[in-house]
Amino acid sequence: MNSYSRIRRTLTSRMANTQTDDRRRFQRYTGAGMTAILNGKVVDVDDVSLGGLRLPRMELARGTELTVQLMPRVGDRLLVNENIHVRTMVVRNCDAWTHLHFTAMTYTIAKAIIRHMGRVTGVKPFMVR
Repeated sequence: MNSYSRIRRTLTSRMANTQTDDRRRFQRYTGAGMTAILNGKVVDVDDVSLGGLRLPRMELARGTELTVQLMPRVGDRLLVNENIHVRTMVVRNCDAWTHLHFTAMTYTIAKAIIRHMGRVTGVKPFMVR
């Protein structure tokens, strides 16, 4: 088992044990301070987790696969050197939101999200450096 699988299994089991009434596998971070570029549009990410992200509503059919460029943001400054490309699939459109699921979660994606959320929350990540 590779280190990413071990980390994901650990996070999944911890979330499952602490939030029995919530169906989510990973904690969501609202107001994540990330920017996404997809289909030539730049949008703010409303929330992000290790499983996916939520964006302002876009007219995309459920099941549509997209490559999204994610860039962390600190205040108004985009951290362009830390951008990552992620493969996603549209899983739901609601009134105001489009929900995307990461179809190919990699250690690089997990590390980028964990690092950024550590910066936002002020909690130094212990699993990734």
